[in-house]
Amino acid sequence: MAPDLLEAIYAAPLEPDRWTDAIQRVSRLVGADGADLAIWDGTGSQLTFLRRFGMGSPECERLFAQHYGKIDPRRQRAMTLPIGEWLVCQQVCDDRFVASSEFYQDFLIPKVGCRYVAGVRLAAEDGLHAMLSLSRRDEPGAAPFSEESLAPLREVTAHLSRAAHLQLRLSRLEAHLGIRGATLDQLSMAVAIVDRDAAVRYANLRGAAVLEGPGSPFETRGGRLVCRSAREVGRFATTVAAAVDRRVGDALRLETGNGAALHCVVVPLSPRAAPLESYQRPMVLLVFIDPAARPSVDRKA
Repeated sequence: MAPDLLEAIYAAPLEPDRWTDAIQRVSRLVGADGADLAIWDGTGSQLTFLRRFGMGSPECERLFAQHYGKIDPRRQRAMTLPIGEWLVCQQVCDDRFVASSEFYQDFLIPKVGCRYVAGVRLAAEDGLHAMLSLSRRDEPGAAPFSEESLAPLREVTAHLSRAAHLQLRLSRLEAHLGIRGATLDQLSMAVAIVDRDAAVRYANLRGAAVLEGPGSPFETRGGRLVCRSAREVGRFATTVAAAVDRRVGDALRLETGNGAALHCVVVPLSPRAAPLESYQRPMVLLVFIDPAARPSVDRKA
């Protein structure tokens, strides 16, 4: 998977406007013309979050939130499938169904300009559900998505699911409690926040275990993280500095103390990111992923 795609996915939950860039990159993998990421409450009565690109308009967003999203037959079917399982629209909506569907005939085709869609439920937590839809325009020669055409999404879906789960968790806690440092302790991912010099300003419980454990790829010198492997010292320091100075992220493969490897996604953060309010200067988020552990997708409905 391209490092820039991985960086875009994990940057999005802490800076939600970056979801637009992430889903646009995902769309390119399968030739989609547009995409949207929506978060609904469990009953489908309220749209709480929406980021889109490529198709539709602000007016379409309003209509979707007020009425058409609630009667979307594709979303209703996707809600019955395991998390991470893609649905192509023709499995639910054949031409006969589309011809008599209010959702298609009054909204999706004439207002959005879309006919074919593939969708997936990425995450569910505390009554909230994150749904990703990829769309193709309603034009001559347009072809529906097929299960085979979605093959490039198999690897990326697990990472999208992780990021969507993070978005749900942060959105829920922000709404009820406000973001605190303890929020990140509740995440299932290992994360840390460092400054330009790679000094650790925060690490959640799992992140601290990665940084301080016997198999850590780092040692601490003068309060700064330094890679144990001499080959990686310069690249890690340069990547962190670039994330602060030029807001460019990357994904690194780091050698651990036990001879294995760890992936480190480096994500630039701005002071507007809520967990950074106490620092008020650019920081960098490090997301640690064990490549030997196959990304898991929660299969619970």
